[in-house]
Amino acid sequence: MTTLRFTLLMLTALGCLRPATWTSALKKLLYSIYRWIVFGIIQSEMATLILDIMYNVETQDDFSDNFYMTMSLLGCNCKLLNFMIYRDEIMILINTLREEPFLPKNPAEVDIKMKFDKIIESNAVQFLTVVQCILMVSWVSTPIMESKSRKLVFRSWIPYNYSSPTLYGVTYMHQMISTTADTVMHIAVDTLFNGFLLCIYCQLEILEYRLQHLAKHEQNSAKECARHHNRIYKYAATVNKSFQVVLCFQFIAAGSMICFNIYRLTQTKITEKGIETIMLMFCSLLQIFYYCWYGNEVKQKSLKIPDAILASNWESLDINSKRTLLMVMLRATFPMEFTSAHVVSVNLESFMTVIKTSYSAYNVLNR
Repeated sequence: MTTLRFTLLMLTALGCLRPATWTSALKKLLYSIYRWIVFGIIQSEMATLILDIMYNVETQDDFSDNFYMTMSLLGCNCKLLNFMIYRDEIMILINTLREEPFLPKNPAEVDIKMKFDKIIESNAVQFLTVVQCILMVSWVSTPIMESKSRKLVFRSWIPYNYSSPTLYGVTYMHQMISTTADTVMHIAVDTLFNGFLLCIYCQLEILEYRLQHLAKHEQNSAKECARHHNRIYKYAATVNKSFQVVLCFQFIAAGSMICFNIYRLTQTKITEKGIETIMLMFCSLLQIFYYCWYGNEVKQKSLKIPDAILASNWESLDINSKRTLLMVMLRATFPMEFTSAHVVSVNLESFMTVIKTSYSAYNVLNR
């Protein structure tokens, strides 16, 4: 099973990653045209939302209705730009997993890798299914509930009168396609980052297995484990560098959207609008929780390496191997921690901080 297969498939569908088999000039041209069509649809929807704020928004409620989708598309563009900038580095990270010392050496290590590959793909499929089902509720309910008024799902500035059935259908489809591309972009980058976190967790588990099976007659086994441990740290640092901008924006956007959604809930009754607000807030919470949970899991796993060394047959090794393992234990006292702009750590404590800060901001707005 290929690591991050489903996530890479989503990025290919969005025009961000040309299939490796498309090497002919014609296929490259067709994919480039497709890419610019997808990007154009996303940017055109972004323009209608910004123009709506400039020309149509008059009340606080109007701004609240527009704010979520504007922030979502800003996040989409941030993730899109970040991926395009770091695309080569990200592909190197993926290819590195197929090289030594990350490559499994025996059936037991292959089983460990396959277990995490299945978890990564399952998470991506489930995340996409949950978010798209929530979005589908709005897409299906709006035409049914607002069939006479020709109301669109999201506020936007439209430069023409779309009251006719044909123009309403075209405008509605444009919003539907752009919003779908927006959510898939979010899910693709989110599952890509969290997939890398799970790959790091997988490598730490493989390292634990190798430490538990250190061979007395193999003088280089301890050195290989030390090299593997060092490479995992460097790999984690590269992953953090490639996604720092995304992490920073994600924390800011999540705090803002949770705050505004709480405010909207207190100002609206439990009707269709209230239910929609609850679903949007759930998506925001799920998105940031997804980052913090796996960031916390990798941190905790990296701190367990000294325990794995103590549980191994280290006493039967020679003095040089023991010194090597001691250096690994000292290095492992500094956990693998992912940060947002070198300030906010990606862990469960930061998740709780985002919620507390959002609630504090809500209290200020409420007053």
